[in-house]
Amino acid sequence: DKLLSLEGANGDAVLLVNGDGKTWAREIIVTLDNFPDYVFQDGYKLKSLKEINEYIKQNKHLPGMPTAENVASNGLDIAEVNRLLVEKLEELTLYVISLQEQINELKGNK
Repeated sequence: DKLLSLEGANGDAVLLVNGDGKTWAREIIVTLDNFPDYVFQDGYKLKSLKEINEYIKQNKHLPGMPTAENVASNGLDIAEVNRLLVEKLEELTLYVISLQEQINELKGNK
């Protein structure tokens, strides 16, 4: 196995890549122009849970996410997938808040 090692100023390895394509690093900084805080903006169209359920039944993955087949064929853009994960987490947070509001209303708590 060949090992590529890039060293920092103090001689410690800062990036290791082996012949199998595995890469090690302590920290990777990825810049992203379109971070998904747009989910919290007025006018963001959040799909209904019914729409999402129907989409999942038909497509076997979340809307906007790459398919397993696509990832297997084309690999994964780490920055884009992290953006999508944050987007889905923020959407999920909005769903949970909405459900809690509905529960409170049903219980007579406002």
